[in-house]
Amino acid sequence: MSFNQLLVKLDMAELAKKQGNKKQALLEYKQALQIAQVLGDGSHRFRINLQIADLLLQSGDTKSMVRYLNATDTLRDRESIRYYISKYNYLKANEKLLNEKYDEAIALVTPEITSLQEIPRLYRSEIALYLVASKAHFGLGDYKNAYLTLLDYQNRFNDFSADEQVDNLERQQMLFNLEKLKAENQNLSWNNVLQTLEIKTNEQKVEYLNVLVVVGIAATVLASIVALWINRRRIRWGKIANTDSLTGLFNRRYFSTRLEQVQKEMAGGEYPVSCLLLDIDYFKKVNDTYGHVVGDKVLVALPNCSRTTYAVTISALA
Repeated sequence: MSFNQLLVKLDMAELAKKQGNKKQALLEYKQALQIAQVLGDGSHRFRINLQIADLLLQSGDTKSMVRYLNATDTLRDRESIRYYISKYNYLKANEKLLNEKYDEAIALVTPEITSLQEIPRLYRSEIALYLVASKAHFGLGDYKNAYLTLLDYQNRFNDFSADEQVDNLERQQMLFNLEKLKAENQNLSWNNVLQTLEIKTNEQKVEYLNVLVVVGIAATVLASIVALWINRRRIRWGKIANTDSLTGLFNRRYFSTRLEQVQKEMAGGEYPVSCLLLDIDYFKKVNDTYGHVVGDKVLVALPNCSRTTYAVTISALA
């Protein structure tokens, strides 16, 4: 068993008492008393015995009440809190009343009542001492003091009720403020959540736009590369289609296309055109004697020689 278990039992007992379930409150207090006895906690044993005795007095079980009250006598010196001391005096005075020991009851409560005169706010058990004193005076036949003490009790109880109402109002106001603050905090929390979600949404939008920009740039670069590759291939295939692969000279396709262009240009006026035809004499003998490899070399050398001669002639004319 632990001290935390003791505190839990006391809380459960107080809750049951506030709910008006005295039977359950007694059960919880008795279990708490067993834990306090195991722990050797004299202070809590004193207080728990008082609570049990008070509940038994309210229930009318005075015999059991006296038994639990007597258990507090040896523990009284350990208590210093006014609330529990006043409850102890109240229960002891009621014990005297039950045994019709009115003189002893008055002797017990009179010093306590005198000490309470200067205290502005009293506990309920302290106010009840006035009622006990009134009953004791009445039991002795001292009706005047019984009446005066009863008036003091009534005045004190009215002040107590007024203070209790003020406390309740303050408590309600405090609970209202707490609920209001809680609602404001919840609204603030929701606003923070919404702002956070908005920020995350904006960040996601920015990331999405960045991805689109990167993809766009990549697509543009890729399209440029493809276009360049296609253009180069087109130029290359166009060159292959219009030239002889061995000599590099323009072929018949090129001449046909070029001739059509020249004819269109000549339709508007005079345009000088010249054509040079070359023939290699005894080329068949070169192929038959030296082979086609040498023949191919002759075919390549001939246009190169023509280009060189053409370049030299142009230079001389210039």
